[in-house]
Amino acid sequence: GAPGRARAPAPRWARSGSAGRCTSWGGAGATAPSSRSSRASACASPPPSSLRPTSPPRASPCSSAGGYETLIGRNAKRMMAHLSIPADEALQSTLSFFEKMEARHGGLSMLAHGDVSFPYLIESFPMLLRCSEENHLKPLIDFLKHIGIPKPRIPSVLLAFPPIMLSDVEKDIKRRIHAWEKAGIEQEYIGRMLLKYPWILSASVIENYKQALLFFNRRKISSAFLGTAVKSWPHILGCSTTRMNSILVLFDDLGISKKMVVPVLTSSPQLLLRKANEFLQGCFLF
Repeated sequence: GAPGRARAPAPRWARSGSAGRCTSWGGAGATAPSSRSSRASACASPPPSSLRPTSPPRASPCSSAGGYETLIGRNAKRMMAHLSIPADEALQSTLSFFEKMEARHGGLSMLAHGDVSFPYLIESFPMLLRCSEENHLKPLIDFLKHIGIPKPRIPSVLLAFPPIMLSDVEKDIKRRIHAWEKAGIEQEYIGRMLLKYPWILSASVIENYKQALLFFNRRKISSAFLGTAVKSWPHILGCSTTRMNSILVLFDDLGISKKMVVPVLTSSPQLLLRKANEFLQGCFLF
């Protein structure tokens, strides 16, 4: 993960060892796996249909350069690199899963292939074995289709932010989507963003956006541009206000007027993700 990011304790759904019968995705009773046996348990049974690709992967999973599998892997890698906010349980577990996937052949592009990712998914989120495919996953998938996620892309969306599979559609997911709508992001754009950046449903990401709005208001900078910037570069949702502030201070030092800040950041919102020294090195190249 990115240096300096604090490691949270293992989240509730990533902890294992609770024995007992539970409803598995296969529809039969299964014993919740220990951390040592979770990958073996996952390998022993096929992934649920919701995580299976709609067509068999090509001989080389990374062969479709520029395709969706490359895009979802690249976005996951960028999230890992640029996240500068405190990671809640959901984000921390997702980062742990990404690190496991990145270490194997094919890396994060394998998030587009549920059959390959499934054992690592269960190793990071053993509590997923307690989810009923019919009663829990099916309503989730129906909802994702309703907000515009194409059916062939749903497995990759779920694998790019697995805690979504442990969330209740009515109590959790709809409430968080409503929070984005209240923040001024239209549902049409929320669906598009979820397709590439499903971790925007993390509670800590939503809270950070609220803090960013307050941050720009305090600096007397119109926060209206933030919604526009998020639509074009959602990775800034993982950017802390501390890092944003360091870039704005640098703008002041370079003589960039407050009036010009909004046009600059609207056209290049990714600047907010840069560290001050990286930004200066880029300036010196010119």
